[in-house]
Amino acid sequence: MIAAIARHAAPLALVVLLAGCQTAPEVLVRQGIRMVPVQVVTSPPNAIIEYNNEVVGVSPCVIKLPATPEGNWRDFQQAHVLRAEMADYSDWEYKEYNAGAPIPERVVFILADAQRRYMQQLRSVR
Repeated sequence: MIAAIARHAAPLALVVLLAGCQTAPEVLVRQGIRMVPVQVVTSPPNAIIEYNNEVVGVSPCVIKLPATPEGNWRDFQQAHVLRAEMADYSDWEYKEYNAGAPIPERVVFILADAQRRYMQQLRSVR
């Protein structure tokens, strides 16, 4: 009886060992990359937010940006650009940050033309 259990337990132990070997990759930790949350707010809301020409959200939102372990911008040879743009391309604004500078906790974009139209719409609804 014990021999029969041992015959069936050996393959089971092998499956458990193989399944236990799978771990989440820690590439980000090994390279010293830390993801820092940044709150992005625009006036008016619902602007498309881009980071280095890639869409990362719609405002208001919290985005996570790669940083050094100290919380500064990475890649000391390039600038980092955050951009807010209205979906109808009527207005946009960007902010450029130098590598090595601290990443802000909050970024605010004021889209003046779009804000003016937005306020006119709100007044006409009342």
